[in-house]
Amino acid sequence: MNQITNTKQVCIIGVGLIGGSIALSIKETFPEYEIVGIDTDLSIIHEAISMGVVDWGTIDLNQGVEKADIIFVATPVKATEYIIKQLCQAQLKPDCIVTDVGSTKENIYESARCFQEKSISFIGGHPMAGSEKSGVKASNRRLFENAYYILTPSDWTPQHAVDVLKNVLESTKAEIIVMSSKVHDEVVGAISHLPHIVASALVNFVREKKDNPYYTALAAGGFRDITRIASASVEMWRDIVISNRESMLEILTEWERHIADIKQAIDVNDIVQIEQFFDTAKNFRDDLPIRQQSLIHQAYQLNVDVPDHPGVIGNIASVLGRNGVNIRNIYITHNRERGEGAMRLTFVSRDVQQRAYEVLTTAGYGVQIED
Repeated sequence: MNQITNTKQVCIIGVGLIGGSIALSIKETFPEYEIVGIDTDLSIIHEAISMGVVDWGTIDLNQGVEKADIIFVATPVKATEYIIKQLCQAQLKPDCIVTDVGSTKENIYESARCFQEKSISFIGGHPMAGSEKSGVKASNRRLFENAYYILTPSDWTPQHAVDVLKNVLESTKAEIIVMSSKVHDEVVGAISHLPHIVASALVNFVREKKDNPYYTALAAGGFRDITRIASASVEMWRDIVISNRESMLEILTEWERHIADIKQAIDVNDIVQIEQFFDTAKNFRDDLPIRQQSLIHQAYQLNVDVPDHPGVIGNIASVLGRNGVNIRNIYITHNRERGEGAMRLTFVSRDVQQRAYEVLTTAGYGVQIED
């Protein structure tokens, strides 16, 4: 890794899962950097120090940021907007870089405009990774490995500052993508925020049918897969939707049009339109990993037809490991509703996917490449 920066102090505001994981990643790659933690709870600071996540910490914002070269605001979206306003009043080092980890960017971007007159670079950030666990105890230096980390530089931020932050974030081993805050909110609103709304709406729809026991008894397979994300933090998604209000209203209006179109086709029994609805979606979805050019790399998956019993994961991992094949992710389906077998494996590239296919089929497993 090229050392293009002389940054000596990194400050993490909000020493939880995300902030702690960023700190651990940086400490492993840049042991010479001093990591400072700021939190509202002194016991969290003490815990973070004892775990080696930060070198020292404080509950005093001004004390913690006064010598920082890079400041990560690793708090929920609404808290981030408030903290940025506080940072605008604080005495920061000239040419300090301020970044955040929020899932929405436009509101935060507008709050950060106060940095422009102070020669402070603001670069929005969104690491698209997480865990069902929370708190500094859950910190993991590999949390962001192979995940997407989006940066949204402000229009007054020099390219050098972006390069400095990118260099530091290479320690996370994430795939870094740069785009505008507006584009970020539109894209993430469609591919992340809308699915959460749709998943929750589906769950609420079935919940209203709970008097009929068949709805809950048969709500497995595809229904559980598509609604899994509805179990995420209520408070977090409330704030995300509110913060991304304008984009979400536009997206939901477009979504209503798609639902209205298929509803109309069903109403008048338009078989051609109904078939086209499913066919268009299928073709686009099937083409994504193969021909669709995208800044965001596609997943390369295999479905393995194996019995669902103890030891299966270990056996397959051992077979692949002995042949030098690294698994990016493993998902156990526990059902065969769509005929995909009991295990879904994800790899970093098509070459690795193909190698895994050859290894597993040679070992006698039934394998299907998922495009």
